[in-house]
Amino acid sequence: MPEGSETRIGIDRDLDGVLDRDELDGCSDPADAGSVPGDWTDLGSGLAGLHGVPAFSGCGTLAAGDPVKLALSGARENSFAHLFVGVSALNAPFKGGTLVPSPDVTILFLPTGPAGTLNLAGTMPGGLPSNFSLYLQFWINDPAGPAGFAASNALRGITP
Repeated sequence: MPEGSETRIGIDRDLDGVLDRDELDGCSDPADAGSVPGDWTDLGSGLAGLHGVPAFSGCGTLAAGDPVKLALSGARENSFAHLFVGVSALNAPFKGGTLVPSPDVTILFLPTGPAGTLNLAGTMPGGLPSNFSLYLQFWINDPAGPAGFAASNALRGITP
């Protein structure tokens, strides 16, 4: 490695102030200074099912037109997951756990498949103001959970 380039090559290739591993974990490109991780926060409040608490993560910058990825793992296999999306946090008792998002939009009956995973990808819609929060949480049909459901951790995403 050439002397003086250690930081650029080993830690922050694009010199944007965000460490390469953090960029990879946040679904951004560590070689592109214009690509930075999104602002996703894990809010907890999962509810254990057959395989424990399902894990939910989000990737993407949340900027209009940018790609966004949502990943669920550790859910009951060959079951159905229901995604709750809200513009505020409700934090209400639900099915033996806590429903974090206000249920403004609900996408029902998404299949978890034989591995108990679900991956969704799309493009962030436009028209949302800066610093706008979205709250998301999966609830999965799971007879091992209270009231027949398990829940992932909740996420909050904030637009840049």
